[in-house]
Amino acid sequence: MVLVAVVGLLGFLLTISLQFAADTGHATAYLDGVQKRDKAYYVARAVVEGSGALLVMDDTSVDSLSDTWAKAFPSLTQEGITVAATIKDCDRWFNPLFLLRSAGEVDEDHLRQFERLLRAIAAPPIFADALLDWMDSDRFPRRPGGAERPDYEKAYCKDAPLDSLEEILRIRGCTPEMYYGRPKETPPVPGLSELLTLYSGGKVNINTAPREVLESLDSQVSPSLAYSIISHRASEPFSSVDELKKIPGVDFDLIYRIKKLAQARSEYFQIEARTEEENVRHTLRVILKRSRQGQPRVVYSKME
Repeated sequence: MVLVAVVGLLGFLLTISLQFAADTGHATAYLDGVQKRDKAYYVARAVVEGSGALLVMDDTSVDSLSDTWAKAFPSLTQEGITVAATIKDCDRWFNPLFLLRSAGEVDEDHLRQFERLLRAIAAPPIFADALLDWMDSDRFPRRPGGAERPDYEKAYCKDAPLDSLEEILRIRGCTPEMYYGRPKETPPVPGLSELLTLYSGGKVNINTAPREVLESLDSQVSPSLAYSIISHRASEPFSSVDELKKIPGVDFDLIYRIKKLAQARSEYFQIEARTEEENVRHTLRVILKRSRQGQPRVVYSKME
């Protein structure tokens, strides 16, 4: 019933957005085929607003893949434009910005986590040193895998936090396979572009994280243990990290260590609203930060 209500809400907002576009003088431009991008933006924005309303209605104490926001939304078509949307929580991924604390010191817990994540995709763990050199403010390379200005052409090294994930491709040691993954292998191997985010609270949601990110939480989390966690949460989401004790092979020492890096809820959500009109496609990607009370706040927005 909730999903039906959400679809109805999205349809209502879609109608309102199209009317708003016409009332503000854009209708003529649409008829001339000049401002399809603007029209797509208004429609996509309406869908994002409807999705934000869905997050407000959601229980913020626990988030899982069985929640309404995580389910596939049926596409809607009105006045010749088709729109579809997906919502994913960003806290399912690892945030490399937490490798460094605000004062510039390395966060050892997150560093070990990132090294384990690299191992999970068969990438060299020493790449973590090159990434740290890219982001830290000093000009002293880390060993053995560090990379500072002399290691780059034209002595370029950012020495500042990442502004986009695509920057990782410019860091010494990163290969296209490491970043984009190896989809043709059996089973497919994801890349860093599918496992990282720059928008999260720093702790991984055990109810939504992919296997590789679950493995990164501790050296004791093997692929088989990660699969057991995924299998269990599909029928019974965890309400807290402590509930991992229901999984065979998880002891209290492991839970204590994982608590530093994981939780059972999410704070950041990525909404993708995709529109199509006369074979012209656009995507509005928005990231919302949800608080326990009040409306979600937009922290990132980009139209493609």
